[in-house]
Amino acid sequence: AQAALALRVLGPVAPGSIAAAAALELAGDALALPAADKHAPDRLLRLAAEATGARSAALWRERAGELELVAVHGPDGATSDDAEVAGSILRGGAPASLVVTADAAVATLQLGRPALGILQLSFPSGAAPDDEALARLATFAVRAAHALRVSERSRALASELARTRALLTVLGQAIAQLSLAHTLDTALERIGELLETSRVAVYLRDEDLRLSTAAARGLAGSHVVV
Repeated sequence: AQAALALRVLGPVAPGSIAAAAALELAGDALALPAADKHAPDRLLRLAAEATGARSAALWRERAGELELVAVHGPDGATSDDAEVAGSILRGGAPASLVVTADAAVATLQLGRPALGILQLSFPSGAAPDDEALARLATFAVRAAHALRVSERSRALASELARTRALLTVLGQAIAQLSLAHTLDTALERIGELLETSRVAVYLRDEDLRLSTAAARGLAGSHVVV
């Protein structure tokens, strides 16, 4: 909110201007406080667009060998040509490139090294960033990559913390009840919630070392054989 207010005070930003340099530096400082939720990419793109005066911004990531458009801000969206440029840079091209057409000037920036993804900013064709502005954008992209990495790490830690708390709850209830049946029922319920599955079973070995079903939910048939 403070970054948005400061950008509003700076006023309209023209690429290459002194105000643009100040706005981009401000946006980079704002990234020092990354968000630990799924909306972090959307906020990053909005911040980048507001700070640079870009019409649109797009974030690309590579997943399972395929280039994927993660988030878009602005009216322009992303084209197949944008995807091709993003893919070439992600596979080892220059850290920054600028493609100018009659309709737009698209700056494509590598997010960190090794590349976490690709940031693309679309400007009006008559407002293409110069070499100095493109270098500043590349520096901003490095800070953006760091913010995204920290955000993802924070979400992973938060998820792990939630799992740990749930498991500690199971242990605490088991100790308090000292009942195998109750412990198994609690374990089935909690594990089902954690893994988002309705089919859970616990198998225990008997005196002959054969497995038998101690507790189960959502299962039918000869699953013990499996």
